[in-house]
Amino acid sequence: MSSTVVKSGFEDSLVSWRSSTDGGLAVPGVRPSILPKPDFFSRRPESSKLLRELTECGTALPSLEKVLDNKYFPFIESCSQAHSSSWGVLKISNIPFDVNRAEVIALIGKNSRILNDVHEPVHIIMERTSSKTEDVFVEFMTSEDASKCIERLIKNSEKGRPPRLGNRVVTLKISDQTELMKALFPHAKGVDWLGSVPQIKEVGPDGWDHERFRGFMTMDEMAMLVKHAEVPTRAPFSHNVPQRPFECLISTIKKLPWYRSENITVAQRYQIYDATEKLVTMLKEKIDLAKQEVHANLNEQLFKRLVKAAMICPGFSALQKDNIAHIAGLTQPECATFNQPFFAYEWRHLHTICPRPNKMPMDLLDWYIAFIRQQSSEQIADRPEKEQAEIYLKARHTTDYFGYLWVEINLPEGPALDQMSLKDLYLREVGAIHRGFTRVLKRSTNPEALPESEEKEQ
Repeated sequence: MSSTVVKSGFEDSLVSWRSSTDGGLAVPGVRPSILPKPDFFSRRPESSKLLRELTECGTALPSLEKVLDNKYFPFIESCSQAHSSSWGVLKISNIPFDVNRAEVIALIGKNSRILNDVHEPVHIIMERTSSKTEDVFVEFMTSEDASKCIERLIKNSEKGRPPRLGNRVVTLKISDQTELMKALFPHAKGVDWLGSVPQIKEVGPDGWDHERFRGFMTMDEMAMLVKHAEVPTRAPFSHNVPQRPFECLISTIKKLPWYRSENITVAQRYQIYDATEKLVTMLKEKIDLAKQEVHANLNEQLFKRLVKAAMICPGFSALQKDNIAHIAGLTQPECATFNQPFFAYEWRHLHTICPRPNKMPMDLLDWYIAFIRQQSSEQIADRPEKEQAEIYLKARHTTDYFGYLWVEINLPEGPALDQMSLKDLYLREVGAIHRGFTRVLKRSTNPEALPESEEKEQ
């Protein structure tokens, strides 16, 4: 992990170079030092089975088809790990504003087949701008499980034990994912919910502007969420429940439809990440008992839940998660359990790509990164000297872990990058990786093949 927290997202675009070394002029024709080039044919007895298969025990370069085969290709779109859900939902109304998660679980019962804690099944809805507590939604494995839970509570009520949260008798009803998503994202315009799946409305050029889809959340919502966490006394609803903004953020991260990456922009992702980083930092400081007395509900358990939600969030980049891990003080083995690569702080030029999960061998991932680093560096050497000098000048102030892949990706600047969808950003990144392998491996299998640019000229 990094020793310093480096901001990422649209604020850290490829043109906003953060200097990690002293400045200086690039000398035309002189390449800056990069990480050592790999020896693809060196024998490594300890190599993984997949790497040995890919390189024929280190004796040959693989074919293009083989290197891009999902069996070996170690990169995936991070958002592709998210999926829509069809879990059963129970809604609890007329709740006391200071209700907490433990009380809800106690009411439902631990044997009621609610979702595992990793899925955060309890959603205490907070209106983000006012911090007012609204209803509670609880997710179950199936709709039948939710129905059985209500039937049991109704029977208890008939025996003189009505369902209560605190001193208040509450109302329970079967709900669904549609109602839950509407409650979690009430200000999303131009979208209908079919279960947990958003259906973006098509609005023509003559349609009303307020009907257009602009994201699942607004910038004001995220800004107010952070303010309520910073100063719980600013609103009467949050004074006695300072944990509510943190729980609201957990539900937001867990239920946002990240799999619809074409509908989430780089700027919108950054707003959520920035709020997450601030709340993780804030909560860590608040639970440091050596500094101050804190509310009982701002505890280590809440901190771990928030950090875990952030670390397994499919929408955050490897660098963003590394920042969270650094703030939380996670060790490298702990980061590995969240599918974080080694040297995640070096992944600043890959905003949407992460290592393929399910224990992808690290040496296989290293082989691909080394290949990308070498071929992208050699590609730059073939450019005109003036262009090389400009690239090398920028390269002095960024990481060379992936070589010059960032040049191949060629992201736009400013607002154009902010408004780019995560899906389009992923296509740029994976396209740049594919082109690099294609150039080298097609040439290796057909030595007489001309570079793509020369073929077009002929």
